[in-house]
Amino acid sequence: MSHRYIILRNFEVRFFPAVILHYKNQKALWKSQNMFCSHPDYLNIFPAGPFPIFWETAEEICNFAENTPDTMILKHASDVPAVPMIKPDFSGMQARFLLTADDGCPRYAMRLMEFAPGGHCSFHNHKEEHEIYFLEGEGILKTDTEGECEIHAGDAVLLMPCEHHQIRNTGTCMLKMICTVPLFPGKTGKETTPCV
Repeated sequence: MSHRYIILRNFEVRFFPAVILHYKNQKALWKSQNMFCSHPDYLNIFPAGPFPIFWETAEEICNFAENTPDTMILKHASDVPAVPMIKPDFSGMQARFLLTADDGCPRYAMRLMEFAPGGHCSFHNHKEEHEIYFLEGEGILKTDTEGECEIHAGDAVLLMPCEHHQIRNTGTCMLKMICTVPLFPGKTGKETTPCV
């Protein structure tokens, strides 16, 4: 047995023992405990995932359990449309939102970011961390803590929450990177949360 927990904002934290289960099996168990949807006091019978999950209300947990896919999702990046990033100080950048909350992702979103030669994002920050893996090309990563450094295909980067950063393509071909973000309540993974 292992202690797991769900945190409900504006509610008490409920601790309870739960067997470590495969995610799919957990969802099956969640759906078998239908009474919790109409009886929030029974939320403590719900096993949490491998990490703490944050919800605002019992209704959000019900929606999560109902909308999370039962099986894996497989798609090819070329089948996901590229969305131009039209924002202040962004240029020559597009995003393919490979896996987001819209697909049923419970905790993290995966995006493929593509920078044309000379393309860049703004020098910005947000509450979400980034895990980045550079697939193709070369460029410059600028942060408020480390200044500028060269990045190349094969490099992996962790950007911490609220750390200012900018990526620029300094090469002659497309710069491509996988970028993941945690899913905060109400977010899909296609947007980020400003630091205040």
